[in-house]
Amino acid sequence: MNTSNATILALETATEACSLALKHDNGLFVRHEITPRQHTESVIDTLDTLLHEAGITRDQIELIGFGRGPGSFTGVRIAAALTQGIASALDIPCVAFSTLEALARSAARSVECSHVLVAQDARRQQAYVGAYAVADGQTVIQDCLLDPEAIERPGSENWFRAGNAWDIYTDRIHTSVAELPSSATPYPHAQDALELIEHACLTGATLTPAECLPLYLRGAVDQ
Repeated sequence: MNTSNATILALETATEACSLALKHDNGLFVRHEITPRQHTESVIDTLDTLLHEAGITRDQIELIGFGRGPGSFTGVRIAAALTQGIASALDIPCVAFSTLEALARSAARSVECSHVLVAQDARRQQAYVGAYAVADGQTVIQDCLLDPEAIERPGSENWFRAGNAWDIYTDRIHTSVAELPSSATPYPHAQDALELIEHACLTGATLTPAECLPLYLRGAVDQ
């Protein structure tokens, strides 16, 4: 598929943010709202709003991607189920992207940095952690579940922090990590996942609807 002019939908509901982005005819339509525990009620209305703004119907979507987590079990499941439903009905390819990588890209856009260390609250006194060289498209630390004390600086590069765990576990973060500058980006924006979705399509990393499954680092009980 030539993604340059394709109509692409990105869904990210693994955190407290209900974030959707629609790329159509080189236009970008975005909705990003902090709606804790309300994603089930809001995501369909949000999608319909985007489609209305773009002047298209749902059956014109050509490629869809969702944030597979790690994150809220309910939130990830909502995005996965909606992706499966749309992809199955329209017989279109789909993509699962890392919620943490999308967050890293959101942070890089906000502060124009290239290396982002992400720590997102996983509840139970732990954090979901990943590190990314965004400009190079490289994952430095694969998504994992850590105690806050175990989070380390990935290397000597100019790392920025992103995610909401830093403020929640301030007293438990190692000084060398806590001193890194913060991007003040607590949640991922779906628009920053569009490039991930396009890249996956161009490299043949698309999925069938049945393969669009959440990523659970603690089993299917992530909160």
